[in-house]
Amino acid sequence: MIKVIPNNLHINDFINLFFIGFAFSIPISKALTSLFGILIIITWIIEGNISQKIKTISKDTLSLLFLFLILFSIFSLLWSPDVIYGIKFIQKYWQFLIIPIMLTSFNSNYTKYVLNAFLLSMLISEITSYGIYFELWTYKNVLPSDPSPFMNHIEYSIYLAMTIIIIVTKLLKEKSNTWKVLLGLYLLTALINLFINGGRTGQVSFLIAFSAVTLIYFKLSIKYVIGLFIILGSILVIAYNFSPNFQHRVLVGKNDIVKMQENNDYTGSISARIGLLRTGIAIFIDNPGGTGIGGEMLQRDEYSQKLGFGSFERFSDYHNSFLMYAVQLGMIGLLTIILIFCKMFFLQFTTRSYKALSIGFILIFFTHSMGGFTFHLFNAISLLVLFTSLLNSLSHLEHKSYHESVKQ
Repeated sequence: MIKVIPNNLHINDFINLFFIGFAFSIPISKALTSLFGILIIITWIIEGNISQKIKTISKDTLSLLFLFLILFSIFSLLWSPDVIYGIKFIQKYWQFLIIPIMLTSFNSNYTKYVLNAFLLSMLISEITSYGIYFELWTYKNVLPSDPSPFMNHIEYSIYLAMTIIIIVTKLLKEKSNTWKVLLGLYLLTALINLFINGGRTGQVSFLIAFSAVTLIYFKLSIKYVIGLFIILGSILVIAYNFSPNFQHRVLVGKNDIVKMQENNDYTGSISARIGLLRTGIAIFIDNPGGTGIGGEMLQRDEYSQKLGFGSFERFSDYHNSFLMYAVQLGMIGLLTIILIFCKMFFLQFTTRSYKALSIGFILIFFTHSMGGFTFHLFNAISLLVLFTSLLNSLSHLEHKSYHESVKQ
């Protein structure tokens, strides 16, 4: 791996600098995200040594799974009822190429800069969000009641949850009191921002990920478990009593479930997801080989009416990544995404903060994937690509370093 040399940057350094730019861009600009992603791919090709890179990639299960997902999706066009739609659908998968690219070209010296770039960009997003919330300024058509400036509130809540996990892992190893105070303030603002927004998915994923990260750092004892429940319970009570948005979303969710149970009403946010889940399962059972890209929407409308759930035309997917691939690509698609999550979950690290960050990210993204088609939404894909590339590369580098030290 080429080292960073001041005033004499190598082509590999530019790949890593563009990766930092990618990390900075994803919370605030789709255009910049695409630009830096394309620059990473182009620079990687210019860097050369392709045969050695392919050899490295061929030994990495996670990279191969993402490449297989791309190739199998293309292959599935053979039985797609709408090939043009299918091609447009698959075009978004180009970002997945960054995962194997960074595996071969990431320099671990840039790790803190990648994370800091993401945190800086999220800070900009937060400031914008708070300004909208307190009506200090306006941004496009974003309302103070849902101050998610650069993406929808669900995705923004997921980004905030990931921001909090990064800050927690930094706080737990930070030695400077000054930085501890600054990180603590950032943690507090991010936590408040998470609960004044309407993204229940991010709030739930934060609770799950924070619990897991805490237990990684501290012993699994009655004392710490009770302390964890007290902290999380306090956060929820405070959020419910002081955040009108959070309280409103909780009550809306409760009413959705009540109307579904009493009136067979599947028009609410939560009830519609339950209806889509039951519809998708029925389609998958009848089509274990998949409906083909595009067929999943046609079958959805037919089956939802047949099952008495009404119309789901307002939804562009099944709001569940596992279900979406099961219906669209059949058993092979479902197995592929399950294997991707399993491989991500079992990434090995010798550095505890990387392990905590990895588990936190996987739990956040898994929770998001259970409520949305995260492998196709631009902001969700970008978050997946950034942290999968980073964590997979770090795991690979630590594994390589460990074996080299053993040989010596």
